Amino acid sequence: PRTFVPIDREWQPGDQLRLDIPFELALQHFPRGGISMDYGPLTFSLPIATQAEVEIGDSTNDQRRIIHEKFYRPRAQGATEEFPAWELTPVSAWNYALCVDENSLNELVRIRWNVSPSIPPFDPGQPFITLRVPARRVQGWDMVQRQDVLQENHWVVRGKWRSGMRRVKGTFLFTPQLPSPSTLKARLAPDTEWIELIPYGATLLRMTVFPQATPSSEFGMPAQDNAEYTLLSASRKEKSRVLKFSSGNDEKS
Repeated sequence: PRTFVPIDREWQPGDQLRLDIPFELALQHFPRGGISMDYGPLTFSLPIATQAEVEIGDSTNDQRRIIHEKFYRPRAQGATEEFPAWELTPVSAWNYALCVDENSLNELVRIRWNVSPSIPPFDPGQPFITLRVPARRVQGWDMVQRQDVLQENHWVVRGKWRSGMRRVKGTFLFTPQLPSPSTLKARLAPDTEWIELIPYGATLLRMTVFPQATPSSEFGMPAQDNAEYTLLSASRKEKSRVLKFSSGNDEKS
Protein backbone atom coordinates (compact mmCIF):
# COMPACT_ATOMS: atom_id res chain seq x y z
CA PRO A 1 0.00 0.00 0.00
CA ARG A 2 1.05 3.61 -0.75
CA THR A 3 4.00 2.53 -2.91
CA PHE A 4 4.87 2.49 -6.60
CA VAL A 5 5.33 -0.81 -8.42
CA PRO A 6 7.46 -0.31 -11.55
CA ILE A 7 6.88 -2.67 -14.49
CA ASP A 8 9.91 -2.60 -16.75
CA ARG A 9 9.23 -4.48 -19.97
CA GLU A 10 8.68 -4.00 -23.67
CA TRP A 11 4.97 -4.05 -24.31
CA GLN A 12 3.46 -5.89 -27.28
CA PRO A 13 0.00 -5.57 -28.86
CA GLY A 14 -2.43 -7.77 -26.97
CA ASP A 15 -0.53 -7.70 -23.66
CA GLN A 16 -2.80 -7.31 -20.65
CA LEU A 17 -2.20 -5.99 -17.15
CA ARG A 18 -4.55 -7.25 -14.47
CA LEU A 19 -4.96 -5.37 -11.18
CA ASP A 20 -6.75 -6.92 -8.22
CA ILE A 21 -7.74 -3.82 -6.23
CA PRO A 22 -9.33 -4.23 -2.78
CA PHE A 23 -12.74 -2.56 -2.58
CA GLU A 24 -14.05 -2.17 0.94
CA LEU A 25 -16.17 0.62 2.36
CA ALA A 26 -14.39 2.82 4.89
CA LEU A 27 -14.83 6.17 6.65
CA GLN A 28 -12.13 8.80 7.07
CA HIS A 29 -12.45 11.04 10.15
CA PHE A 30 -11.79 14.79 10.35
CA PRO A 31 -11.92 17.54 13.00
CA ARG A 32 -15.33 18.70 14.33
CA GLY A 33 -16.79 15.24 13.78
CA GLY A 34 -16.43 15.26 9.99
CA ILE A 35 -16.38 12.09 7.90
CA SER A 36 -15.73 11.22 4.27
CA MET A 37 -16.42 7.93 2.52
CA ASP A 38 -13.99 5.71 0.63
CA TYR A 39 -14.66 2.60 -1.41
CA GLY A 40 -11.40 0.87 -2.18
CA PRO A 41 -8.94 3.47 -3.56
CA LEU A 42 -11.72 5.96 -4.39
CA THR A 43 -12.98 8.89 -2.31
CA PHE A 44 -16.62 9.81 -2.91
CA SER A 45 -18.35 13.20 -2.99
CA LEU A 46 -21.83 14.62 -3.33
CA PRO A 47 -21.99 16.40 -6.72
CA ILE A 48 -23.60 19.83 -6.43
CA ALA A 49 -25.59 21.23 -9.34
CA THR A 50 -23.87 24.39 -10.52
CA GLN A 51 -24.86 27.65 -12.15
CA ALA A 52 -21.83 28.69 -14.20
CA GLU A 53 -21.44 32.24 -15.53
CA VAL A 54 -18.51 33.90 -17.23
CA GLU A 55 -17.15 36.58 -14.93
CA ILE A 56 -17.79 40.16 -15.98
CA GLY A 57 -14.81 42.40 -15.30
CA ASP A 58 -11.39 41.44 -13.98
CA SER A 59 -11.59 40.36 -10.35
CA THR A 60 -7.89 39.43 -10.19
CA ASN A 61 -6.72 42.98 -10.85
CA ASP A 62 -9.64 44.47 -8.91
CA GLN A 63 -8.43 42.62 -5.82
CA ARG A 64 -4.83 43.67 -6.41
CA ARG A 65 -5.96 47.29 -6.69
CA ILE A 66 -7.69 47.07 -3.31
CA ILE A 67 -4.76 45.35 -1.63
CA HIS A 68 -1.96 47.54 -2.97
CA GLU A 69 -3.89 50.82 -2.91
CA LYS A 70 -1.60 53.66 -4.06
CA PHE A 71 1.21 51.18 -4.81
CA TYR A 72 -0.92 49.29 -7.32
CA ARG A 73 0.64 48.80 -10.75
CA PRO A 74 -1.59 47.61 -13.61
CA ARG A 75 -1.01 44.11 -14.96
CA ALA A 76 -2.30 42.29 -17.97
CA GLN A 77 -5.89 41.15 -17.53
CA GLY A 78 -6.05 37.85 -15.65
CA ALA A 79 -8.95 36.42 -17.67
CA THR A 80 -9.35 36.70 -21.44
CA GLU A 81 -12.05 35.77 -23.94
CA GLU A 82 -10.10 32.64 -24.84
CA PHE A 83 -9.51 31.73 -21.16
CA PRO A 84 -12.42 33.23 -19.20
CA ALA A 85 -12.86 33.21 -15.44
CA TRP A 86 -16.00 31.44 -14.30
CA GLU A 87 -18.27 32.17 -11.35
CA LEU A 88 -19.77 28.94 -9.99
CA THR A 89 -22.81 29.06 -7.73
CA PRO A 90 -24.39 26.00 -6.06
CA VAL A 91 -28.06 25.48 -6.99
CA SER A 92 -28.81 22.16 -5.29
CA ALA A 93 -28.85 20.96 -1.68
CA TRP A 94 -25.46 20.20 -0.13
CA ASN A 95 -25.92 20.62 3.65
CA TYR A 96 -26.33 16.96 4.59
CA ALA A 97 -25.10 14.83 7.47
CA LEU A 98 -24.35 11.19 6.62
CA CYS A 99 -26.23 8.67 8.77
CA VAL A 100 -23.59 5.93 8.84
CA ASP A 101 -20.81 4.64 11.04
CA GLU A 102 -18.25 1.84 10.75
CA ASN A 103 -20.70 -0.74 12.07
CA SER A 104 -23.50 0.14 9.65
CA LEU A 105 -21.63 0.80 6.39
CA ASN A 106 -22.18 -2.63 4.88
CA GLU A 107 -25.78 -2.73 6.10
CA LEU A 108 -26.89 0.64 4.73
CA VAL A 109 -24.77 1.76 1.77
CA ARG A 110 -25.92 0.64 -1.69
CA ILE A 111 -23.43 0.35 -4.55
CA ARG A 112 -24.02 0.49 -8.29
CA TRP A 113 -21.37 -0.23 -10.92
CA ASN A 114 -21.82 1.20 -14.43
CA VAL A 115 -18.59 0.21 -16.19
CA SER A 116 -18.66 0.56 -19.97
CA PRO A 117 -15.75 0.82 -22.46
CA SER A 118 -17.66 3.59 -24.28
CA ILE A 119 -18.02 5.86 -21.22
CA PRO A 120 -15.04 7.79 -19.77
CA PRO A 121 -14.58 6.52 -16.20
CA PHE A 122 -14.97 9.97 -14.62
CA ASP A 123 -17.88 11.22 -16.73
CA PRO A 124 -19.97 13.22 -14.21
CA GLY A 125 -23.17 12.48 -16.12
CA GLN A 126 -22.62 8.71 -16.14
CA PRO A 127 -20.29 7.84 -13.25
CA PHE A 128 -18.92 4.32 -13.40
CA ILE A 129 -19.84 3.77 -9.75
CA THR A 130 -22.40 5.34 -7.42
CA LEU A 131 -22.95 4.96 -3.69
CA ARG A 132 -26.42 5.54 -2.26
CA VAL A 133 -26.18 6.69 1.37
CA PRO A 134 -28.78 7.70 4.01
CA ALA A 135 -28.50 11.35 5.03
CA ARG A 136 -30.38 14.12 6.81
CA ARG A 137 -30.37 17.84 6.06
CA VAL A 138 -28.75 20.10 8.66
CA GLN A 139 -31.01 23.07 9.32
CA GLY A 140 -29.38 26.50 9.51
CA TRP A 141 -26.11 25.25 8.03
CA ASP A 142 -25.78 27.67 5.12
CA MET A 143 -23.19 29.51 3.09
CA VAL A 144 -21.55 32.40 4.97
CA GLN A 145 -21.56 35.83 3.32
CA ARG A 146 -19.19 38.62 4.38
CA GLN A 147 -18.77 42.20 3.22
CA ASP A 148 -15.14 42.39 4.33
CA VAL A 149 -12.43 39.92 5.28
CA LEU A 150 -8.99 39.93 6.80
CA GLN A 151 -6.54 38.66 4.22
CA GLU A 152 -2.85 37.92 4.47
CA ASN A 153 -1.08 39.75 1.67
CA HIS A 154 2.39 40.49 0.36
CA TRP A 155 3.46 43.66 -1.46
CA VAL A 156 6.48 45.79 -2.29
CA VAL A 157 6.96 49.37 -1.04
CA ARG A 158 9.93 51.31 -2.45
CA GLY A 159 11.72 48.13 -3.27
CA LYS A 160 11.13 46.49 0.12
CA TRP A 161 9.07 43.36 0.60
CA ARG A 162 6.16 43.77 3.02
CA SER A 163 3.60 41.32 4.34
CA GLY A 164 0.76 41.41 6.82
CA MET A 165 -3.00 41.32 7.32
CA ARG A 166 -5.22 43.76 5.49
CA ARG A 167 -8.99 44.20 5.58
CA VAL A 168 -10.46 43.83 2.12
CA LYS A 169 -14.00 44.99 1.35
CA GLY A 170 -16.28 43.30 -1.16
CA THR A 171 -18.79 40.47 -1.36
CA PHE A 172 -17.38 37.16 -0.17
CA LEU A 173 -19.15 33.80 0.04
CA PHE A 174 -17.63 31.02 2.15
CA THR A 175 -18.31 27.39 2.85
CA PRO A 176 -19.23 27.24 6.56
CA GLN A 177 -17.41 25.17 9.15
CA LEU A 178 -18.90 21.81 10.01
CA PRO A 179 -21.65 22.12 12.62
CA SER A 180 -20.61 21.52 16.19
CA PRO A 181 -21.15 17.86 17.13
CA SER A 182 -22.71 19.01 20.41
CA THR A 183 -25.59 20.78 18.62
CA LEU A 184 -25.87 18.67 15.47
CA LYS A 185 -28.66 16.36 16.68
CA ALA A 186 -31.01 19.27 17.39
CA ARG A 187 -30.43 20.72 13.92
CA LEU A 188 -31.15 17.58 11.90
CA ALA A 189 -34.24 17.55 9.68
CA PRO A 190 -36.74 14.84 10.69
CA ASP A 191 -36.74 13.04 7.34
CA THR A 192 -34.01 10.77 6.05
CA GLU A 193 -33.06 11.10 2.38
CA TRP A 194 -30.98 8.79 0.20
CA ILE A 195 -28.29 10.79 -1.56
CA GLU A 196 -25.92 9.58 -4.27
CA LEU A 197 -22.16 9.98 -3.98
CA ILE A 198 -19.85 9.62 -6.98
CA PRO A 199 -16.04 9.55 -7.30
CA TYR A 200 -14.37 12.80 -6.26
CA GLY A 201 -12.65 13.06 -9.65
CA ALA A 202 -16.01 13.18 -11.47
CA THR A 203 -17.24 16.30 -9.67
CA LEU A 204 -16.84 20.07 -10.09
CA LEU A 205 -18.56 21.60 -7.06
CA ARG A 206 -18.87 18.97 -4.36
CA MET A 207 -19.21 18.08 -0.69
CA THR A 208 -16.70 15.49 0.47
CA VAL A 209 -16.46 15.92 4.27
CA PHE A 210 -19.83 15.69 6.03
CA PRO A 211 -21.12 15.89 9.59
CA GLN A 212 -21.88 12.44 11.02
CA ALA A 213 -25.37 11.67 12.29
CA THR A 214 -26.36 8.59 14.23
CA PRO A 215 -27.49 5.73 11.94
CA SER A 216 -30.83 4.06 12.52
CA SER A 217 -32.18 0.60 11.76
CA GLU A 218 -35.51 2.22 10.81
CA PHE A 219 -34.35 3.81 7.55
CA GLY A 220 -35.84 1.07 5.40
CA MET A 221 -34.96 0.75 1.73
CA PRO A 222 -34.48 3.77 -0.54
CA ALA A 223 -37.69 4.64 -2.34
CA GLN A 224 -35.99 4.19 -5.72
CA ASP A 225 -33.87 1.17 -4.81
CA ASN A 226 -33.62 -1.52 -7.47
CA ALA A 227 -31.58 -4.52 -8.51
CA GLU A 228 -28.83 -2.32 -10.01
CA TYR A 229 -27.67 -1.45 -6.50
CA THR A 230 -25.79 -4.02 -4.45
CA LEU A 231 -26.06 -4.30 -0.68
CA LEU A 232 -22.75 -5.74 0.49
CA SER A 233 -24.21 -7.58 3.45
CA ALA A 234 -26.89 -9.22 1.30
CA SER A 235 -24.42 -11.75 -0.07
CA ARG A 236 -20.67 -11.84 0.36
CA LYS A 237 -18.54 -8.80 1.08
CA GLU A 238 -16.83 -7.68 -2.14
CA LYS A 239 -13.10 -7.89 -1.45
CA SER A 240 -11.64 -6.86 -4.79
CA ARG A 241 -12.47 -5.50 -8.19
CA VAL A 242 -10.53 -6.62 -11.28
CA LEU A 243 -9.38 -3.95 -13.71
CA LYS A 244 -7.73 -5.00 -16.97
CA PHE A 245 -5.75 -2.73 -19.28
CA SER A 246 -4.74 -3.81 -22.76
CA SER A 247 -2.07 -2.43 -25.06
CA GLY A 248 -2.40 -1.78 -28.78
CA ASN A 249 -5.88 -1.23 -30.15
CA ASP A 250 -7.57 -3.68 -27.80
CA GLU A 251 -10.43 -2.41 -25.64
CA LYS A 252 -9.94 -1.51 -22.00
CA SER A 253 -12.27 -3.01 -19.44
